[in-house]
Amino acid sequence: MLFQWILENAPYQVPNPHELSEAMEALAEADMFYAWIRKTQSWHLLSYALELMTAGVAVAKHTSPKGWVPMKFPQKIASMSRTRMAREQRRAIGAAIGSTSHVSARKALQFYMPLIQFVFEHDKSRFEEMGEWLEVKDQLGEFLAERESASSDSA
Repeated sequence: MLFQWILENAPYQVPNPHELSEAMEALAEADMFYAWIRKTQSWHLLSYALELMTAGVAVAKHTSPKGWVPMKFPQKIASMSRTRMAREQRRAIGAAIGSTSHVSARKALQFYMPLIQFVFEHDKSRFEEMGEWLEVKDQLGEFLAERESASSDSA
């Protein structure tokens, strides 16, 4: 979360393009350390990532912005907050489909959801049959109807 705050507010706090470039390089390197930490579970690397994203950005900044510049809430975190319920609903549907079809919830969403959505859009009677077999007809119908209405609203 701290990384997102620094990443999204650095362009407003560091006005000089050259300094901003140095700050973004430090953030990119910190992000690489975070990736290594997630991949290898080598938590001893966390101190390097934290130093790069805090002190690395601070050292890159030599000039201050003119006037007061407010810190803005990160858009990625706000977006994740707005879509939390939909993601939880999608995860629950994936788990239900996965238990019926004997695959993981992730694979169920990855492989079966596009097919189910296609059937939902083109053949409602087949969708009803599939929903009953998967034992998630009501949840799935609501979820796909919401997605369909959201995509038609944005188009």
